[in-house]
Amino acid sequence: MPAVHRRSSAGRSKEPVIEPYRGTLPEELLLLAHDPVTGRELSRAPYIEYGVAGAILAELERAGRVRADGGRLGLVDPAHVGDPGLDWVLDVLCRQGAAAGRGIGARVWIRDAGLHVVEIYRNGLVACGALRVERRRMLGVFPYDRYPVGEVDWTTPVRERVDGAARSGQADTGTHLLAGLVAATGIDEELYPGFVALRLRRTLDGFADGERTADTVQRLVESDESARTRRARRTRFGSGDGGSSFGGDD
Repeated sequence: MPAVHRRSSAGRSKEPVIEPYRGTLPEELLLLAHDPVTGRELSRAPYIEYGVAGAILAELERAGRVRADGGRLGLVDPAHVGDPGLDWVLDVLCRQGAAAGRGIGARVWIRDAGLHVVEIYRNGLVACGALRVERRRMLGVFPYDRYPVGEVDWTTPVRERVDGAARSGQADTGTHLLAGLVAATGIDEELYPGFVALRLRRTLDGFADGERTADTVQRLVESDESARTRRARRTRFGSGDGGSSFGGDD
C-alpha cells in the first residue's frame, strides 16, 4: 500500500497519508508520462497515446473481456467492468463488430483509439487530484496544457515501483508490463537519460521482450520514427520532383 503525498493549496507539502492506491495500468502509464514538477509530457504525444491504448487492451484481456490472437482483437464479453476508459473501449469494440467473429487489427485499433482514451484517463486523474491542469500559451498566443502532480501524489509510488524493477531486474506481472510499456513508448529515455543510465534502460527494454502488448506499441513507435526519418531526409535533400509531398508515409 503506497504512500499518497498530499499537498496543500498553498503549495506546502504535508506528511504522506497512507491510502490504498487502486490505479489501472493505463492510469499508471499516464502518470509516468508526465514530469511531476513541470507537467510536460516525457515522450511524443502519439507514443503516449499508443501506450495507453495498449495498456487498456492488456487490462481487458486480463479481465477476460477481449482476446488477442494473431494480431487481431476479438470481443469475448461486452459486460462493463466499472472503469470509464475500459467500458468506453468495450462499447466501441461492440460497435466495430469485434464480437461478430471478424476481429479488429490490434495495431490499427491502438493507433486510432489512442487520443480518445488518453483524454478519458487524464481527465479522470485531474478530477481525483492526481494531476492538475496548468494552462499556458506558446509565444503568448497558442494555448496548451501541462499536467504536473496534483494534491494527491500517485506518481511517486508508481515511479518508485518501476525504478525498483529497473534496478533489480525483477517485477510482478503488472509492473513487468508497465515497465515494458515505459520502454516501448520512449518514456524511459527521460526517466533514465544519458549513458550512465544505459543499463537501466536496457533492463526496461528487457521487460518489453515477450510482452505482446508492449511489442505492438513498440512496433507502432518504430514505424512512426521511420516515417519521421524519411520526411526529414526528403526535407533536407529534396523529394526529387521539386515538391515536398510525402505521400503515404503516415
